[in-house]
Amino acid sequence: MLLLYISIIFIVILLLVSLSSIKIKVRLLKDNSCEEVVFHFYALYGLIKYRMEIPFVELMNKTQPVAATEINSDIEISNQETVKQHNNKDIGWRELESFYNQARQMYKRFGTGIRYINKRLIMEDISWTTEVGVSDAAATAITTGVFWALKSNIIALLIKKLSLKSYHVNVQPYYGADKFNTSLDCIITLKIVHIIIAGLKILFKIK
Repeated sequence: MLLLYISIIFIVILLLVSLSSIKIKVRLLKDNSCEEVVFHFYALYGLIKYRMEIPFVELMNKTQPVAATEINSDIEISNQETVKQHNNKDIGWRELESFYNQARQMYKRFGTGIRYINKRLIMEDISWTTEVGVSDAAATAITTGVFWALKSNIIALLIKKLSLKSYHVNVQPYYGADKFNTSLDCIITLKIVHIIIAGLKILFKIK
């Protein structure tokens, strides 16, 4: 009887974990006071939280390819902070090329699972505001229109590819001076059961 109870509890826990979602919140901010990308990951109904902060870096030209950046991250389990990391990393053209090649190899090797996950990703919300301006008023108006067209196409693509549910987009012209500020917030969710299925597809090479 005890074994039966343990089995039932195990099955219930397995179902709860499988039906839960991983939620990813992304915030990209560029203005006069702050330039960074912040990722928040939530799993198991918010019991596990992971935060990663990456400051923007300006990659130099190929004759001076390396720029340094500090990546800050911390993990929180059940509202208790457990691990905090501060990593200084060098990022340059070689590092970016290496990352691109590794990503291509991973896609070739695990393409079936990656494509399956891509189809199940859901973007719940996106809020994207940009303030742009140049010294010439006519050029500012043209630049604003270009940004509106660019954002409209990106939103249309996200609606089609990631089942985007809601969005708020704005482009604010700033006349009389050079200016570029942007703020983007989005929420992406993926059910853990879909990750498990993708892993099985990769393991057993199921298309």
